[in-house]
Amino acid sequence: MLPASLDTGFELDIVWTVRSSGIGHVGDLLADVQGELQRLRQGVGIEDAGVVTRLLVLHQLICGDHAGVIDGGVSQVQHAVRAAIDDLGPDLRRYALVDFNLDRNYSGGTLTQRQGHLAADLKCDPKTVRRHAGVALDAIAVALASGTNSLVAAPVPEIDRQAGTWQETLSRFWSLRSGVEVVCSEIPEGDRPSYASPTHHNYLYYARFVDLDSLIYVGRRFVQTLPTVDVRELQPSQYGRLGTATLLVLGGPPYNRVFRQYQDQLEIFEFELRPTGQDDPLVIKPLGSRRFGPRWTRTKELLTDVSVFVRLTLTQGNKVFLAAGCLTLGVLGASMCFLHGEQGAGNVRYIDRMVEDRDFIMVAEVGRGGIDGTPNMSDLAQVPPMLLISRDERGAFEDVVIDNTGGRDYPAR
Repeated sequence: MLPASLDTGFELDIVWTVRSSGIGHVGDLLADVQGELQRLRQGVGIEDAGVVTRLLVLHQLICGDHAGVIDGGVSQVQHAVRAAIDDLGPDLRRYALVDFNLDRNYSGGTLTQRQGHLAADLKCDPKTVRRHAGVALDAIAVALASGTNSLVAAPVPEIDRQAGTWQETLSRFWSLRSGVEVVCSEIPEGDRPSYASPTHHNYLYYARFVDLDSLIYVGRRFVQTLPTVDVRELQPSQYGRLGTATLLVLGGPPYNRVFRQYQDQLEIFEFELRPTGQDDPLVIKPLGSRRFGPRWTRTKELLTDVSVFVRLTLTQGNKVFLAAGCLTLGVLGASMCFLHGEQGAGNVRYIDRMVEDRDFIMVAEVGRGGIDGTPNMSDLAQVPPMLLISRDERGAFEDVVIDNTGGRDYPAR
C-alpha cells in the first residue's frame, strides 16, 4: 500500500492563450491535441511509431501536412513533443518524462506502472502524480497548439472542422485505424426463424442477431466517422480470439457469451438473468450488490432503461468496448453514447476530463425519445452518468469517480 497523498505544494497557472490558426475553434483544437498526447503516453510511450502515425492533429500542427503522417513525419512529431517537454520547468518536466517513457529510471511497463513507481519514490499518493502529470500534459498541449514551440509548423494549414472535428475525436477514442470487430448478441439456434439458416432458399444473415438496431447503427456510424475503416460483424459463436482490431461487444450475457466472459472476468457488475420477456436488472457489486433496472409507466410503457459502457485496454494496447443494457433500448443507448456525431464527441471529451486515458465502467439511464422510441441521447456534461468507475493505480476498478445512484434502485417505487 502506498503512503497517503502528500501534496508538494506545487501549483501552476496556465494562461490559455492559443493563436488563431485557421483550425476551427480553439477549444476543439486544444482538446484534440490533449487527447492525442494522452494516447501517446500510454503503453511504451513516445517511441511507439505505430501510435505516432495515427496522431493526425499533431502531425498537421508540427509537419504542416494535411495528408497524414508520411516520410519523416513520425520523427518530427516525436522530436517536437520532446522539445515541448524540455521547455517545461523542472518540476513538471519530471512528470512528463516519466509519462512519455523518456526517463530511464522509470522506463518500460504501462503508464499506470510508471506513475506508480514515481509515486513510490516520491512517497506520495499516485493520484498526486497523476494530477501533476495532467498539468504537464496540458502545458505541452498549449505549447503545441499555440505554436509557442519553435518546432511547430507555421502557418498551420486550414482544416475543415465542420467535416473533421467530431470524426477525429471519435476515431481516436475508438482506435478506428486498427479496424473494428463487432460481436453482436445472437438468437439461440433453436429460436431462430427458418430463413436464418444458410441452407434456406431465402437466407438472411442478419436474421440471427438480437440487437440488430444497435449493430446497424454502429456499423453505419463507424464508416461515417472513418470511411476507410474495416468493420467485421460477427456472432459470438463465430468469434475466435482477439486480433489487432478494436473489439466492440454488443448486447448482454443472455445472448452474448463473449460479453459474459468479460463480465465474469471483471467481477464488478452482472446482469441478473430473468425469463424471456422480463427485465434483466443490473447488479453493481462494489455498491453492495445494489440492483438497477428499467422504469415503467403505470400502463407498462417503458420510460427508461439502464445502459452499461466499458472501455478496456489490454496489455498489447488493443481496445475492447462493451455496450449493453437491461433491455434493447439500453444496448442502443450505450452504442450511441460515444458515436453520435458532435454529441458523441462531446461525451468523449467529457470522459477524457473525468478519467483521462484510464479504463472505465459507466452506467447511465437512457430515456425513450419521440414516436419511434429511439433513445434520448444525453449530453454527459449536462446530465452526468449514474455511475462512473475507473481503474486505479493498481489496475483495479475501485476508483469511483461519479456516483449518482441515490434513489434509483430497482424496482423503482
